[in-house]
Amino acid sequence: MTLPFPEPGLRLIRQNDVDTFDHRMTGLREELNEAVWRLDEHYAQLKSAARDRLGPLYNTADYPESLSGLFRVEWDFPNVDAPP
Repeated sequence: MTLPFPEPGLRLIRQNDVDTFDHRMTGLREELNEAVWRLDEHYAQLKSAARDRLGPLYNTADYPESLSGLFRVEWDFPNVDAPP
């Protein structure tokens, strides 16, 4: 739905596709949030397995308490009109 723009991180989209794009991205953000929530439910088990596997190399500081809030996707629609 988008085309590259010369500035890094920006993409072009047709104005009539904005609502469809926004709706799709909102759905994908919700999917991401749910996946992170499900992963976070098992995170303690994963850290425990890492502790067992790594032994003395395991460092608690390498693992955040929770994964909540660490993953997100954002978008906006800046004005990229050519200057006058």
